[in-house]
Amino acid sequence: MRMSGLRALSLVAAFGLAACDDVPSSSSGSLLGPDRAAAASRRLALAPADMHGHDVPMAALPSLVPSAVGAPTAALLQNIAVPGGFSIEPLARAAFPDAIDADFRIKLDGLSTNAIHVRDPSDALVVKLTFQEGGSVGWHTHHGPAIVVVQTGTVGIINASDCVVRHYNAGAAFIDPGQGNVHVGYNAAAGVTIAYVTFLDVPAGQGPTLPASAPDC
Repeated sequence: MRMSGLRALSLVAAFGLAACDDVPSSSSGSLLGPDRAAAASRRLALAPADMHGHDVPMAALPSLVPSAVGAPTAALLQNIAVPGGFSIEPLARAAFPDAIDADFRIKLDGLSTNAIHVRDPSDALVVKLTFQEGGSVGWHTHHGPAIVVVQTGTVGIINASDCVVRHYNAGAAFIDPGQGNVHVGYNAAAGVTIAYVTFLDVPAGQGPTLPASAPDC
């Protein structure tokens, strides 16, 4: 049974389980990024163990450079519009006791630099996000920035600002600016994708996710 978008995203806000058994598979483009991956591999070589202390085979790691694979197909947009096929496990939540004033400058290929200012943020929240094959969180935004670390698989992101498909492979990290940036995140890999997300500026007593309407991509 498929959940409605609003119901599924309300589950995201509450950090319960949102899953759907009949999520259709979405197509995934090339996972290979530009040849700047060599520098990223050298950085990884300085810390050749994953977060559980297991050795990470360097040759098995895909490119860490985000791959912009072009405009989404109509079939992909249809498949990822309805949330389902994922679960969220809250790991930690805390308020900042100190005065915090942070700036983020995010530059995506083809876009101008996006300057994000976070003044005296509320809570920080860390979650584990697990996608099943074909899973999607649907179109949404966040109160503040979200820092995403991809552990396994590939996270696909489409921002409403340019409607370009971007893939972030295992070992890569990225920042969603939040503050009204409407986007959709989905599993762009065959098999399970796992990511760890740190949400900033989450209002006390609230979840980090706000549902949004699908853009005209």
